[in-house]
Amino acid sequence: MDASKDVDVASADAGPCADESAWLTPMNEARAAVGEAPLVCDPIAAQVALNYAKLCNWAHNANRTADYVALGGAASGVGENIAAGAPTESIASAVASWVNEKSSYDYATNTCASGQMCGHYTQVIWKTTTAVGCAHVSCTMPVAALGGATKWDFSVCDYSPPGNYVGKKPY
Repeated sequence: MDASKDVDVASADAGPCADESAWLTPMNEARAAVGEAPLVCDPIAAQVALNYAKLCNWAHNANRTADYVALGGAASGVGENIAAGAPTESIASAVASWVNEKSSYDYATNTCASGQMCGHYTQVIWKTTTAVGCAHVSCTMPVAALGGATKWDFSVCDYSPPGNYVGKKPY
């Protein structure tokens, strides 16, 4: 691996659903709060998330659906949430950043508050999403979005089936 993309994946040997409860517990609490069934771990989505996270490319995986299908996942593909923090960010912090967007979401109008994000939250609670696969890696390469930090953590979760369809409410 190129030295500029050194990656520490502490739980890579634990299988594709590593740290499952750390990811699923807070997401399922958010889902329960709006009456939605809990998510389960999707090992194919987890592998897609891990493969992408290890690239340390702070952007959404434009090929996530093709990657998912290539590994045997459904043709409907996956939705995705990403988070990063420098010099570190825990799994709990990444998931909290998505779930805490609830305060910016208005169910009545199905919109985010002006200038705020809420799409990560709506993907977590999306009614027809039933499974998720996540990965967390530590990267060592410069990333402009984090002020040029060279040590940072990257979290990726891929959701199946995907959500966040324009004009549709999440639940």
